[in-house]
Amino acid sequence: MLCVFVSSTLWSQTIEEIKQKAYEGNANAQYNLALAFHKGDTLSQNLDSAFYWFTQSAEAGVAFAQYNLGLLYQQGEVIHRDDSRAEEWFKKAAGKNVAEAQYALGMMYYKGNCGAEQCGFSVPWFQLAALQNHLDAQNMLGDIFLGGEGVMVNYQTALKWYKMAAKEGHADAQFNLGWMYYYGRGVTKNNTIAAMWIQKASEQGSVKATMFIRNNRLERFL
Repeated sequence: MLCVFVSSTLWSQTIEEIKQKAYEGNANAQYNLALAFHKGDTLSQNLDSAFYWFTQSAEAGVAFAQYNLGLLYQQGEVIHRDDSRAEEWFKKAAGKNVAEAQYALGMMYYKGNCGAEQCGFSVPWFQLAALQNHLDAQNMLGDIFLGGEGVMVNYQTALKWYKMAAKEGHADAQFNLGWMYYYGRGVTKNNTIAAMWIQKASEQGSVKATMFIRNNRLERFL
């Protein structure tokens, strides 16, 4: 899914005005025109045109255009999939503190499908995104420190990141936090707290949370 960020200087402009500015070389207008072509609401959807304008804007240095261009290369729906190019554009956007790009890089390295010959470890990128309150990144850090994936197992660190995301409503983090309380990983075992967090995940539609409550008879603690 593309990350939508519209430049505030273009909110009040018509699509024709945005088009004109884009053709004149305005990088923010190029980005917004790319979004319009991609979404297909104010303009007929044209993915080739979206790719073209994202490229123009990204090359001019617009961070969210760089991130979205990376996504297009990664997804391979508009242009032939190219993880190397995706990584390149994600890095440019991540260097400008775009949390979504930092998370995307982390996921590329975590899954081992980045284009570079030597993949950096994912944790630093997840941490940068997590510090910007990126909930998926926070949950991933919890997973990594809980499982000791490339790092020493650290239940306290896992607990910290799960709590941050869970309190903001991230369903997987809520389940994971409840799981830690149920099994006493890094905390004193507490079925009441476990049930509370796992129930929150269940209420958001988490099937695994619903099944966990049922299989472990946690209804008694709700």
